[in-house]
Order: sequence, then structure tokens, then C-alpha cells
Amino acid sequence: MAVFWALFPLTSLFFLYATLVRLLLNKIITAQESERQRIARELHDETSQSLSALLVGLKTAATMAGQKEEGVENILEELKEGVNQALKELHRIIYDLRPSLLDDLGLIPALRWYLETKLKPTGICLNFNIGGNPGRLPAEIEIAIFRITQEAVTNIIKYASARQVAVELHFFQDEIKLQVKDDGCGFDMEAVMNPRNARRPLGILGMKERARLLGGDLEVRTAAGQGTEINVTLPVSKEEGYNGHQGFDC
Repeated sequence: MAVFWALFPLTSLFFLYATLVRLLLNKIITAQESERQRIARELHDETSQSLSALLVGLKTAATMAGQKEEGVENILEELKEGVNQALKELHRIIYDLRPSLLDDLGLIPALRWYLETKLKPTGICLNFNIGGNPGRLPAEIEIAIFRITQEAVTNIIKYASARQVAVELHFFQDEIKLQVKDDGCGFDMEAVMNPRNARRPLGILGMKERARLLGGDLEVRTAAGQGTEINVTLPVSKEEGYNGHQGFDC
């Protein structure tokens, strides 16, 4: 009994420390999402509109120039191409920062758009399935699921050399489950996540922390040459239960 009371204050301090760290990380992630939303809005409202106005001006100048001065039209055409490319890149950055579909239409349309946009140009075959009775979720859960999927897909494109990717989202009565699975090269999880490894992937740690902050869990299953499977479970208060699935294949 004496040992118990001697250890109790230390245990309480450890619990308090862990709670404070979790609250701090939660505030950091929330602030990060708010800042992303603000930057995306400003890029859209200010920079994007300025480039669009410049493009209109260049088109007008090209029309007025006609054939009056040799070489002018070629220069203006090059400028127009440059502005068009800048606009495309700007729109990509805006969407990566804060996809408007996520705010306007919800998680499933945003995920579908993101997966098709990122994977199909690479030739990777996509299989996307939805299970249960999908509906709008609290914003923090939708953001977490989207960001975890975003990080997983980015890693697949960069490192996995995969030919197929399967993404499944299941809505249960009291939780939501996400699975992202690829048939790529996989990796040695123990070696990669070793604390002594100075190049530990921060993306995996970030995904785990996002799930943990919402009271959930994220598990990574992988091995060299055997692909990678990421399973996420997040608690959610929903009355609807699982009711089959719908999806699309390659």
C-alpha cells in the first residue's frame, strides 16, 4: 500500500502531462487547419483573381497587336501560357490546402475527387468503396479522414511503385473505419519506425497522432515486397448502422 501511494503522485503527473500534450497537439492541428483555410481563401480571392485579370489583359493585348509588330504576338502567347500554367498550379495548391468540396459537399465527394485526380494520371488502378449509411460527420472527423487518406496516397505515389490501390470507408453506428491498401513494394516497419532512425517518416507519425487525438486508432501493416495496408478507426456518434456498400472499380 505504501508503494502504491508513493507511486500515485508520479502516475498522476504522467497522466496530466500526457493529457496536456494531447490537448496541445489538438490545438496545433486545429490551428493548422484554420490557417490552411485562411491561406486558401486569400489565394483564391486575391492572387487567383489578379492572375485571371492579367490573363484577360494579355488576351486583349494580343488581339490589338495583330500583325503590326513582328514577334509581339509570340511574346504575348508565351506570357499567356505562363499565366495559364500559374493559375493551374495555384488552383492545385488551393485545393491541397483546403479542398472546397470537403466543406461544401462532405467527405465522400472530396475523397472521390482527390483519389481520381491524384491516382488516375499515374496509371494506378483505383477501387473506392463506401459501406454503411454515409452522411455528414463532424468537421474534425472529416478533416482527419481526408488528411490521413491524402498522406497515405502521397506516400503510395512517391514510394510504393504500386499498380492498384483500394480505399474503403465504412460507416458504423458508433464508429467510422478507413482502409487504404496498395500492392506496392512495402517496407520494413520496425526498421523504419525505430527511434534511432533519424529519417523516421513524419507522415506516419502525423497520421497516428490525428487518429489518437480523436480517440481513435491507426494501424499500419506492411512488409518488404508485400504492399501496405493502413487501417483507421475513429469513434463517431451516428444512429445509422452498416448497410452494405457501393463503389466503383477500374
